[in-house]
Amino acid sequence: NLSQSESLLDDLSLYFEVIGDTLCMRLEYDNEGWIGLGFSSTDGRMVGSTAIIGLPDAKEAKYYALDGMAESMITPLPESEQTLLE
Repeated sequence: NLSQSESLLDDLSLYFEVIGDTLCMRLEYDNEGWIGLGFSSTDGRMVGSTAIIGLPDAKEAKYYALDGMAESMITPLPESEQTLLE
C-alpha cells in the first residue's frame, strides 16, 4: 500500500510514495479505456518525451517514446530501458 493518495477526477486516483530515491506510483481508473502518464525533459511538450502507458487488456504498463502526434509515432522503448517495477 502506498502512503499518499490524490483524487484527480471522480474515476481517476493517484497513489504514491517516495522510498529512498524511488518514486512509487499507481494510477487507478475506474472506467473503460487506457491511462498514461508522461514526463517531459524540456519544455513540457509531449512530443519528444517519454510516457508510461498502461493498457488494461494487456494488464501491463510500459515506457513509450512520443516521437510525434500520430499513433504510429508512439512506440515502446527498448526492453533494456523498461525499468518499471511491479
